[in-house]
Amino acid sequence: QERVGAISEQVFSFDCLLPTDGGVRIIYQKLIMMAILPLFIVFISCALWGLIFWRTKSSNVKSKIIGTVVILMYLAHPNIVKSMFAMFSCQKLADGKSYLHRDLEIECWTTSHLQWALGVALPALIVWGMGTPTVIWMFLKKHRSELDTKDARMRFGYLINGFKDQSYFWELIILYRKIIVACVSVFLYSLERVVQALIIFAVILIALYAQDKQRPFATKVLNEMEYRSLIVALITIYAGLHYLTESVSYSTKMLLFTIILSANLFFLLYWSLKMRLAIGEWLHTTRPRLYA
Repeated sequence: QERVGAISEQVFSFDCLLPTDGGVRIIYQKLIMMAILPLFIVFISCALWGLIFWRTKSSNVKSKIIGTVVILMYLAHPNIVKSMFAMFSCQKLADGKSYLHRDLEIECWTTSHLQWALGVALPALIVWGMGTPTVIWMFLKKHRSELDTKDARMRFGYLINGFKDQSYFWELIILYRKIIVACVSVFLYSLERVVQALIIFAVILIALYAQDKQRPFATKVLNEMEYRSLIVALITIYAGLHYLTESVSYSTKMLLFTIILSANLFFLLYWSLKMRLAIGEWLHTTRPRLYA
């Protein structure tokens, strides 16, 4: 999810399309766009399914609208949180003043900056970043006994499919973990990279323990895949910590780089193999003629 969001943000950049002569800086314009993006998602989902219902008289329109909103919001959530957090990411320069990391022409904690940070970014972060997952969690908990129904699966299947019944909330746990990592990278930006990496290492280590203890996924393959992905993340962070150390020799850095690359390539190969087997099994079940 996070990688998809990061790639889409780099490929589909609207910076060149935004006006620069209106007195409002581009980063503030993007902030407004991200703050109202959830409302736009709701509007588009309602309009799309409303049109389909008008033409085909499709059933369960309400559930389909909610399901579409949940999927799109889940995919957009990392970029929304990142954009809101960016308004609080400042760095101190040689003149002793703090400037916004994404736009070094904006001085932090001035009246103008606080208006955008506290008036737009903070409310959006509370409502969309933290509030929306919490509300969904509370709803799932309240209607836990109904999660096997067709309507519930249509609405929240993207979040609960693939998990055990008692671990219906686990996707939201993963979402909160990503929020914590984003929070560390922003609010602890002034600290050394080693400190940030150690905190993130601790967060992933806790996630690894929880994954091993809970084993929330419905199949052994998914549990092993999540477990190995967290192991690879720990290896990457731990080796990266030493790689960034200035006292480490060039040959040692090359060794650490090889370890990081090998671990990630191994997991990519493992993921590709399991995905190939899963697709083959799905085709064998749904398209038996292909194997006749």
